[in-house]
Amino acid sequence: MGVTLDVILAGNDHASRETAAALADGLFPQPRVIETAALGPYGNVEDAQRELWDTGPDVRIAAVGHEPVVGIVAARLIGAQQPLIFKKAAGCRIDVREGSPTGELRWFLPPRILRAIGRWA
Repeated sequence: MGVTLDVILAGNDHASRETAAALADGLFPQPRVIETAALGPYGNVEDAQRELWDTGPDVRIAAVGHEPVVGIVAARLIGAQQPLIFKKAAGCRIDVREGSPTGELRWFLPPRILRAIGRWA
């Protein structure tokens, strides 16, 4: 798919760690995985947003975590009023320019599409 990541932020729970590891294993070069409670089952939106912004400019980041935090953060990043709905193993790409408060949703892939292209069984 031509995906390159620098960092994967992952919730501090078993499911998020497994998903982040599987994602990292499928990429070359492998990005580093950073665990954060902000994306875990008891995380919150403000902490998750802070974690994303604190990684710095020009960093390609994936966030692996729990709903509703991931959906709300994604919605805020594109300026949407309602959260994006991430079913288990869904993914999206949001491009954010440095200095901009919002980004552009480039793609949103539900789990069935990712399974069809062979990313997840």
